[in-house]
Amino acid sequence: MEVVRLPALSDNYIWLLKEPTSGKTAVVDPAETGPVFSELKSRGWTLDYIFNTHHHGDHTGGNLELKRSFPGLQIVGPRADAARIPGIDVQVGDGDEFQFGSQAMRVFDTPGHTRGHITFWFPAAAALFPALQARKANIDEARSKGEATVPSLLGEELDTNPFLRPHDPEIRAKTGAGEAAEDWEAFGAVRRAKDGFRG
Repeated sequence: MEVVRLPALSDNYIWLLKEPTSGKTAVVDPAETGPVFSELKSRGWTLDYIFNTHHHGDHTGGNLELKRSFPGLQIVGPRADAARIPGIDVQVGDGDEFQFGSQAMRVFDTPGHTRGHITFWFPAAAALFPALQARKANIDEARSKGEATVPSLLGEELDTNPFLRPHDPEIRAKTGAGEAAEDWEAFGAVRRAKDGFRG
């Protein structure tokens, strides 16, 4: 699968995908349409799908214009936030699989940034699209230092991002969540600790 990263707005990325066997194309979280139209034109591609990870405008802002421009285009997004995804056609959630040409796309619920946030995983292409959920810790740190912000590796986030480790006993102890707390309760404790942090 071919993956093209397009800078968008002032601090975001849009991902353009092409599945070579079928020739199907998709865009992940089109914040705006300009970069998408430009890249599609330069490559001679059309557009078949939009994959939305969550409902925020800086990830869905281009949905309706792209849908009008490409008849038959389908918008795939989180079932839990379907009412807030502009133009949604296909609702997906944890454990669902969606066929993108010859590529099977698996869906994981990853609430936190929003209650309906999902992540897309293409096992055959080893490609994961988590949007903000897994990138936020590194982005916030880089921005505070005035550095350019780019996505980190998922493995690094699993090792360092407390939002992805609510089961960790050390994190639970430091946030007061306790050993018996459910993961969602521990996640909430991490969130409260972040909200009150003055570094």
